Amino acid sequence: MEYVKERDDKVHKELHLLRSGSCEWRVKRPVISWYADAGECMDDMASSWRNNLVIPVGNQLLFWVDLARGLLFSDDVFDESPSLWYKPLPEDADLSLRSVCVTADGCTIKFVNVFPRCCCGGAGKSKCRASHHAYAIHTWTLRMDVDIAWVMDGSLDATQLWALDGYKGLPRVELDSPVMSMDKTDAICFVVCERHQEKHGDETMWWIMVDMKSKTLGSVFRYPEGRRCSRWGRPLPSRVSKYFNSKPSTGQPGPAAQTEAMLNLRKRRINNKLQAINSTMQAASPSPDTAILTALQEIPSLDRDELLKAYRIPTHDDSGRRFRALIGLPMDLRKDCVLMEIKASEACVLCSACSADLQIKE
Repeated sequence: MEYVKERDDKVHKELHLLRSGSCEWRVKRPVISWYADAGECMDDMASSWRNNLVIPVGNQLLFWVDLARGLLFSDDVFDESPSLWYKPLPEDADLSLRSVCVTADGCTIKFVNVFPRCCCGGAGKSKCRASHHAYAIHTWTLRMDVDIAWVMDGSLDATQLWALDGYKGLPRVELDSPVMSMDKTDAICFVVCERHQEKHGDETMWWIMVDMKSKTLGSVFRYPEGRRCSRWGRPLPSRVSKYFNSKPSTGQPGPAAQTEAMLNLRKRRINNKLQAINSTMQAASPSPDTAILTALQEIPSLDRDELLKAYRIPTHDDSGRRFRALIGLPMDLRKDCVLMEIKASEACVLCSACSADLQIKE
């Protein structure tokens, strides 16, 4: 997906899709809406969106991730007119090392935020020795049951991790490259390397797995000599090893919560299209006064004075009852009905039209 600027400086969204069966590229222009407020256009996002990740979730959802902005996701990318929904990332500490990962056999989205903290516990680096290289980890799960919303489900401070027996001998520096386990929803893998944080630090690199729920260290792996992992690299999770099992697990269709989320998306998409149709019809439909004048002009042999007198009667009828009654008659009876209304209004002592005129004069 990319944003393209045309000659008139207008920016539009283009979705480039490659179908593996036909090996053909297709270009589509999706409509982006806030998930929390269906129908609100997101054209102002075009100038600042940057794709960091593209993640498939389950069998139908596809997510585009901007780690500074949020998520764009869709369940109908192959439709002729696909819909994209925008969901901001949770409001958490900025200037952090963050990642969006998929877990629970590819059916759950999680947001991992690792940020430096000062000695007082707040976000941000501190020059105090007591909080040198201190950090905190927050994890959030994208709930997909009744609605799609972020729920914070994990928090861990560096001091809790450093105090574990399994962490002894590892550098007490900020963690890098967070990656969720594909199977364990609370397990996160990190890279630990002193050289990444200190100019002349030890170059030895370690992979560690942290369980955010039990706040324990699951495993520690030392990188072989000569192999390096860039601090800014993005390790990719893989489930290739499961295919070497003697009894490989069968793919699950995904939790019931995801099915509920899909239904909600479809309802919102239908409501958006209905609102767009109604807006178009309202813009194209004439005003009530114009409709009255048009209907009277269609009556044959109605002269100019009769038309003006007849026009004043339904335009002063706020209920619209008289106009609807006139339209319901066959064309050959409408003139007689109009002349009767004119005669009745002229004969009355104080008709509704005159009353309205008096109110205006007062």
